[in-house]
Amino acid sequence: MNVSTKSGTNGLHGSVYEFNRISTLASDGFNNNYIHFMNPSVTAKPRYTHNQYGYSVGGPVKKDKIFFFSSTEWTKIRSMQNVSATVPTPQLIAMSSTNMQSFFTANGVLAHPINGATYTGASTAVQNIFSSDVAYLAANGFPNINTTPLFGEAIYSYPGDSGGGTPVDQWISFNRADITLSQKTSMFVRYIQQSQINPIGSNSNSPYTGYDTENTQMNHGIEVSLSRAFTSSLASVTKLMGSRFNNGEPLGTKPVSPTLYVNSGNPVTLGNGLINFPGYLQTSPGNALPFGGPQNYIEAAEDVAWTKGKHQFTFGGTFLNLKDNRTFGAYQNAVDGLVNSSSGTTSGLKNFVSGNLGFLEVAVDPQGAYPCYRNAVGVYQQTAACTINLPVSSPNFSRSNRYQDYGFYANDSYKVTPKLTVNLGVRWEIYGPQHSQKPAYDANFFPDYTQTNPWDQIRNGQVLTRVNAPNGRMWNLNMKQFAPKFGFAWDPFGNGKTSIRGGYSMSYERNFGNVTFNVIQNPPNYAVLSFTKADNGGVAIPISNNNFAQFGTGTGKKLLPNVTLRAVDPRIKPAYANNWSLSFERQVATGTTASVSYVGTRGIHNYSISNLNRSFDGAVYEGDPIVTTTDPTNAIYGTNANEFSSTANHTNYQYGSVNWRGADGDSYYHGFTAELRSADLHQTGLNVRADYTWSHSIDNTSSAFSDSGNTGAGGLVLGYTDPWNHRLDRGSSDFDQRQRGLVTIAWTIPYANHLTGASKILLDNWTLADTFDAQTGTPFTEFDCSYGNTVCPRASFVTDPPRKKVRGLKDMSTTYGANTYSYMTLPKFWDPNGDTTDYPLGVLTTNYSEQLNPVVDAYTLIPNVGGYDSGSDSPICSAIHGVGCHLNPGMDNRNQFHGPGTWHDNLGIVKDFKIHGRYDLQLKGEFINVFNHANTYLNLGGANDVSSYTEVLAYKGGLGTNRNTELSLHLSF
Repeated sequence: MNVSTKSGTNGLHGSVYEFNRISTLASDGFNNNYIHFMNPSVTAKPRYTHNQYGYSVGGPVKKDKIFFFSSTEWTKIRSMQNVSATVPTPQLIAMSSTNMQSFFTANGVLAHPINGATYTGASTAVQNIFSSDVAYLAANGFPNINTTPLFGEAIYSYPGDSGGGTPVDQWISFNRADITLSQKTSMFVRYIQQSQINPIGSNSNSPYTGYDTENTQMNHGIEVSLSRAFTSSLASVTKLMGSRFNNGEPLGTKPVSPTLYVNSGNPVTLGNGLINFPGYLQTSPGNALPFGGPQNYIEAAEDVAWTKGKHQFTFGGTFLNLKDNRTFGAYQNAVDGLVNSSSGTTSGLKNFVSGNLGFLEVAVDPQGAYPCYRNAVGVYQQTAACTINLPVSSPNFSRSNRYQDYGFYANDSYKVTPKLTVNLGVRWEIYGPQHSQKPAYDANFFPDYTQTNPWDQIRNGQVLTRVNAPNGRMWNLNMKQFAPKFGFAWDPFGNGKTSIRGGYSMSYERNFGNVTFNVIQNPPNYAVLSFTKADNGGVAIPISNNNFAQFGTGTGKKLLPNVTLRAVDPRIKPAYANNWSLSFERQVATGTTASVSYVGTRGIHNYSISNLNRSFDGAVYEGDPIVTTTDPTNAIYGTNANEFSSTANHTNYQYGSVNWRGADGDSYYHGFTAELRSADLHQTGLNVRADYTWSHSIDNTSSAFSDSGNTGAGGLVLGYTDPWNHRLDRGSSDFDQRQRGLVTIAWTIPYANHLTGASKILLDNWTLADTFDAQTGTPFTEFDCSYGNTVCPRASFVTDPPRKKVRGLKDMSTTYGANTYSYMTLPKFWDPNGDTTDYPLGVLTTNYSEQLNPVVDAYTLIPNVGGYDSGSDSPICSAIHGVGCHLNPGMDNRNQFHGPGTWHDNLGIVKDFKIHGRYDLQLKGEFINVFNHANTYLNLGGANDVSSYTEVLAYKGGLGTNRNTELSLHLSF
């Protein structure tokens, strides 16, 4: 939280103000109108009120010696928003196994009943997601599935932003005292406090009873600053700052319980909403509740300024101590996935009906044990060191982590000539590695760096606590973060009308947040069990009301199976950027300037994430044998004696996925801007500014957690497509926006300034302001999840499809629900009557080129029965240790499709009143999205999987994008 406040003066000054926004003065909006049209029982305009009011006051306590300033602002928002959730119908639950029915009886009581569209097995919405499952179930005991309603829309309102902001009760107070100690010494003390409460249901909401949650925050900050002028050319500022941030995101009324998902990585769109099963954060796999706790910061800083001739020297340093005492309940509520992967939907409906899970992930206390090793053919080798007692319990989800950071800098601003000033500086950053109070609580994965190749390093790597880690640290302490900078400002003609500015700098960034906090999830104090049918001895995992499934019942001992890891590269380097810029600005007329500028950035060692220990990597990179076993045990599948499951060896035999947090991302950014500004144009009171920017951003990962691929794309990929070949992911950044234009016009109407009396009061001091901005869309990727095992590779098109919208949108509301359109149509993927020799249902090979790694087929089923082959995300290699490895050469590049552009126009009307010379009153009306324009947005969220969707789905307007009116009153004295 960065805050700037004013100091007091010898006169008493202040202000009071109020901003108000209500739904009565807003439009219904395109999205709400469409939902209301399709379902009249849903209100067209959710109600909201937004009130933001406060005061500021400052003045003397002791004339010329002590001054005060105080300001407090309150925000109260009451708002409801509509949401459509797709839930299983009672008919689908009734046709399912008894354990699935028991799960819904205990956890799935609907708080909001089905009141929208319903979808049978034959509907397009269901066929897009579960076509092979429906075909299988129709042929195996459920002949009426095509006519039975399987899913329905529960449309309800929750405390959300419908135009006035997220519901909240908040106040924030700024208080400052300035003290003049002497003619050369002064100080100030500043204290800031914030309280924020978001109501139940605003943080997360569910159509099922008990899972709505709230968010609270209570933050404090204090700063003491002492300024001293030793001479006319030497001065210093000493600062001591402390902050405490404390947020809380607790569970709702429902206790800890498993959450059911289609898969473990992404929400699945069906109809007009995401599929919602019972549990916390039911559309956000990988996120977790409860969350929160205090973070305490103490920072000391010293800055010195010294002027010597043509030089202005500044130098100083900072010390930061952070104590992070948060709780993060990662996998406290078990993740129950119907599908054995982080993406895809095939077999999800079959497993729902049979009551079986393809995947289960839950956090347990490993009781000081480490997981058991497997041998080369996948058989666990149980010893006393990897055995735990039943029933298991949850681990400690809290840590008290510490960080100590240092920074030192020196800078010289050198006035070379009256026309030219040069800046030279350097900053040294030191980021102390994260460590908790108890060294035995800290654990990280350390590869065996005595090996010569990375796969052997991973195979022989091990988890070490900080007690026995190298140098007693979880990762190395880097001491070489020197960041130079250079800049210049040149007035080539010396008349103050032209300036040329440029510079270069380096900047570093520490690794932070969940990127490093998540090492809490490593044994021996915390273990995330992640297992499939193959890990369960070939036996299907029945869904259970017990959060720990088979580990939460009974007594005795059980081996601790492979667990997943969150590991920070022990040799990680701090991310840094090279930044350079050049600008030219010229006054072309009185009050009018024009400028052109260029900004470039090269990001190096950008923080990244990848799974270095994927399923089947042992076979691909180390030459492990593939072992297959029949599974006739399941009642539904028992007739298929030729169903095989392969033992999916990881590179490391002791652990499952190793979620590796590294620093090997790479990025480039180039931006060119042209700007024209004019103040009081021709003395008409007209102020105009026009900007145009062209830019391009390129990288191989756009954020530490690959947010767009993991969230915007529906969790279809987390990190790199291939962790050993980062160039595969080089492409336009997820946030790349090639063109943007902005025009702002502010007109202080001058035509009544000559009036007097009441006419002047009413007609003078009016200002009209309008802001128009338009930008091109951001890119997106199309994935192919049909045979992905760990991640979804990108689609492989035989013929290049359209890359952006070429015609108008096609209305898909009768298929997918209200306000759903097709942005573009892609080639058809499935052919139910096509070739089934290599593909269970047949892929249109004239449209798509599939890569199936013949070594790592996870499941081979009889043709036309259903199921899938696996391995499209596993490289095909000519030898072990990465020799001759490749994915499909025709795989599409990342972010090759272009989304829709957007534009907005906002209008403001301001009236100022002068009252007795001391008081100023301002009335303002702001009309946000004044033309009520409904921009088009993509509705990806997993719908960019070509094996499930032929249409690239889109919607218009969206939540909170309708026209809004905000009125404000401001009185100052």
